[in-house]
Amino acid sequence: MPRLYQFNLPTHTNAGRSYEAARKSWAAQALALAGGYTALPFARGMYASETRTYDETIAAYQVACDPKVATELLADAFLFFPDQEAFAVFDLGDASIITRKAWEEGGSLEVAQ
Repeated sequence: MPRLYQFNLPTHTNAGRSYEAARKSWAAQALALAGGYTALPFARGMYASETRTYDETIAAYQVACDPKVATELLADAFLFFPDQEAFAVFDLGDASIITRKAWEEGGSLEVAQ
């Protein structure tokens, strides 16, 4: 069963340049590797490193996939966002994708198991 992961990605570099192209590239990878994602509204994040505190706008993406794909997406994040020191990635638990056919045949969330 897939897991639901949330990846918090930056909207700008640490120097203030837009990361829009990097986010689009990462999202394309999520689509290719996991078959889709949900982009949540922008949020504000505060992160403290050993040298400074970052106050930034983040773009959160939720992806239903297996842990191997989530690991690949994290590797892609470090590739596409080269000045990031760290990424917040959350394992939100089991994910079920219920198709209309499965619903009509079984009529419950258990059909996804």
